[in-house]
Amino acid sequence: AIAIFLVGCASTKPIQDDQRSKIRRVGVVSLIGEEFRFTKVGLTLFNSDEFAKNISAWQLDKLAVQTATEVLKDADPPIRYVALPVDRTLVNKLYRQEGEFGSYVNLKRIKDDLKAMLDKHPVDALIVIHNEQVLDPIQGTAILLYGPGLYYRGLPSAEPFVKPHLFFRIVVLDGKTLKPL
Repeated sequence: AIAIFLVGCASTKPIQDDQRSKIRRVGVVSLIGEEFRFTKVGLTLFNSDEFAKNISAWQLDKLAVQTATEVLKDADPPIRYVALPVDRTLVNKLYRQEGEFGSYVNLKRIKDDLKAMLDKHPVDALIVIHNEQVLDPIQGTAILLYGPGLYYRGLPSAEPFVKPHLFFRIVVLDGKTLKPL
């Protein structure tokens, strides 16, 4: 079921032909991580709750990289996939910064780490898959949701509402400048 969300949530913007013709080697990095968030949405913000469970056994990052590389196999002209070693500490660095309030994605936090990795494993383009934070699109509340999780809303005298979700973004970056293509 989660694989359906991986494919179903992806949206892409076409890369310009002049940029595409220069891409021969591509690296893929998935930073979805290993947390599955349970979000209970109450009648008010004070009745809401959230907690996370470790889902490392699900290997969502591995699945995301495999899915992306499968798509690359059909490219014409052929694109060579370059396996990139990913330091799991990048996940926390991408979403959380010491001294900052809350969690949100900021690719600038890991730019130096990505550059160091690409110095050792050069590519023409880097595909980064990461969790996206969104304002509740399921029921339209003021709750922020991100990544993989389960949404639960129970209101007095109403049937409980439960919905799995996976909000993520796919970014294609230039392998030298790390600017979006």
